[in-house]
This record gives sequence, C-alpha cells and structure tokens, in this order.
Amino acid sequence: MLRTPTLPSLLLVCTLALGVLGCGSDGGSSSGNLEDALSLEDATWIIVDLDAGRVYGRDTPGDLSDDSLRSSKIAFKRINGGSLTINADASGPDGFTSTSLQPYELSGTVTVGPYYLAVFELTQAQWQRLASSSPWSILGSDVSNVSADAAAHNLSLASVQSVLANAALSNVSLRLPSKQEWEYAARLSNNKHYAFGDNAGTTPPQADLIRPHAWTFETAAGDTGPFRVGAKQANGAGCFDMHGNVWEWTADGKIRGGSWRDVVQQARSSNVNDLDADIPHPLVGVRPALSLR
Repeated sequence: MLRTPTLPSLLLVCTLALGVLGCGSDGGSSSGNLEDALSLEDATWIIVDLDAGRVYGRDTPGDLSDDSLRSSKIAFKRINGGSLTINADASGPDGFTSTSLQPYELSGTVTVGPYYLAVFELTQAQWQRLASSSPWSILGSDVSNVSADAAAHNLSLASVQSVLANAALSNVSLRLPSKQEWEYAARLSNNKHYAFGDNAGTTPPQADLIRPHAWTFETAAGDTGPFRVGAKQANGAGCFDMHGNVWEWTADGKIRGGSWRDVVQQARSSNVNDLDADIPHPLVGVRPALSLR
C-alpha cells in the first residue's frame, strides 16, 4: 500500500532538488558544494564577490561599467588557450633600436591551456578588501592617484603573492598569471606588438593612435597616478589596460605591460622588466588569474 509522504520527507526532497539545480535568489550558483564547482568549469565568466566570499559562473559578465566590478567584485574571463608563434624582435616597432630579444622575452611557439584572467587590473578598493592595506597612500602626489576605481599600485611581488594565496574564497584560488598566459592574452587579438597593431607611430600624432587603447606617457603625460581601470578599449581577449596604466606582476617575478609614466614602446606585448621581489614600486600593480579547485 502506498504511504502518504510526511512533511519532513517532502522538505528533504525539495532541498535535494534545489541543491541539484543550484538555484539561488540571485539567479547564480552559490558557493560551497559540488554542483557549484562543476558549473564553474563550464562558465565563460567567473565573478568573485569579495564581500560575500562567493563565486558565480556566468555566460556573460553583465554590464562591465558596473562600479561593483571595480570595488566588491572581480570579473574573470575564460581564455580558451591554444598556441601562438611569437616574433618578439624588439628592433621592429616604432624605431625601437635593439637588434635582439631583450632579456626574458618569449619567442617561438607559446602554448597555454584554458585559464581565467581578470579583465581589469586590481583596483585600490579591491586590494583594500583583500589586503586591508593601501600601499599607494605613502607615495608622493606626483606618482599616486588615490581613487577606489583606479589601479592598485606600489605593490611588491611578495605582498601580491601572499594576498592572492590567502584570499578566502570557495572553490577557486587566486594567483598570478604565468608569463605565457599573460602574453597569450595580450596578443590574442592579432599576435602583434600592440592590440592596435605593430606600430604606435613615432611622430606627434601617435598619441591619437594610442589614446583609445592605452594610458602611456604619450596619452597621460602630466597626470599623477594610474587611472580608472577599464576606461580604454578592451583587446581581443576582452581584457582592458594590457598596455599601460600600471605594470603587472607575473608568476615568474617579472613585470609586463608598461605604465602611465612609460613611453608606449615599454608597453609592447613582449616587453619584460625585472624588479626585486620584496620592494614595492610606484608604477606596479597586478592582474590576477583564477584557478578552479
């Protein structure tokens, strides 16, 4: 004889069904269970909520001009990976006169697997949430811009690695991109020195060519510090400020991408600079990568 389900049984069935569907009041996956981790593996975008410590998978990021993506949340985009043949000959672009590869530059075929990369450099508001510190505040006014949505800067490699490793998040971990991952994302649109081509010009009109894409000396001369992240056009990988604004640490302890105080040649996709890991630099920030776990 069939038995009528009791109320506790019905509640248990409903709870299990909701767990499998991964439903939440915000329309996204909540953190902390197997279903969420599996959904993240298929997500094109991953949004990390720093205040809630939660992680959401998305097909689209929503409105990238949303201020919360520069304060309490970080937007990561899936880079599907692949191979690029890199010709980093520094003698080519813009009259840059070196006749050979600069130290640490990549060349030949670079292959990366799928990974997630932040579409914006980490902002001052985001760094404060993660690290409870404001290392840019000790700088002179000529090399600092205190603004919540501007890029965090004056960061050492050691501090960045510690802060990312200790971020309290479910199902994911934050890390620095490898040198291959960084350059793959920088070159994905066209495999050239810049997202806008191989030549940024050498005459006064060059600022007009660079301005839609990058904060470098040519477009930001006279300004005192990094700018709001994402104010320029994204590159082909969907990442903003890969050229200029602030230098970005990579996992090998080098910095990439140039800054608002450097000429555009320093912002070439292949350019690499070396710094002491324990010493913060006013022009250096970070663009984190994300790993599922």
